Amino acid sequence: MMDGTAWVRLRTYNGIPFQYRIQNGDRQIEYGSLPFRATITQKNYQEILRYFQGKTVLLGAVYDDPPPGSLGAWLIERLPGRNLAMYIGAILVEEGEAEWERSEEGACLHFKIKS
Repeated sequence: MMDGTAWVRLRTYNGIPFQYRIQNGDRQIEYGSLPFRATITQKNYQEILRYFQGKTVLLGAVYDDPPPGSLGAWLIERLPGRNLAMYIGAILVEEGEAEWERSEEGACLHFKIKS
């Protein structure tokens, strides 16, 4: 997706609708009926890509105690507040940075290797 003002409508792994856009490299997310808003900075987004490159990890979208090593655990450790893994996971897939997979423990993301 190109940087701009157009909102892209997506669904989480579980089918929950939300929308996002990229402004100055940051991912702005709107979700819920109010709606709630959150921003993932370009710096944080790039850190996610570097940290998880080539790995397959649990999404970890539970709010209070995501599994260790999951995207959700990583996010809560570095970005205190609401666990946005369900939305960020869908954005990563939309942007071609990861693919959905499934394991016995739940939804997983397989991050692509960038050269």
